[in-house]
Amino acid sequence: MSHLSKNNIKKIILVVLDLPENEVSDGFSMNTCEKWDSLAHIKIVMVLESEFNIKLKDDEIGSLIDIQSIYKLVSKLISIKR
Repeated sequence: MSHLSKNNIKKIILVVLDLPENEVSDGFSMNTCEKWDSLAHIKIVMVLESEFNIKLKDDEIGSLIDIQSIYKLVSKLISIKR
């Protein structure tokens, strides 16, 4: 399991979306990136679940629209597991 940080989330998004490092900032979102389509969204979810040993519910998956929302939800799910 990886350590949770915004940088780790950015790295996951970089890898899944195959983007150069300078394209992903704190304000990066699915609305600002053409590559972040529904298939990429599912891939991001799968990597998050694997990396952080969490399980996302359907309604939670739809709320993951940017780095901040991903960080908040993953933080919450990790803290619940402890």
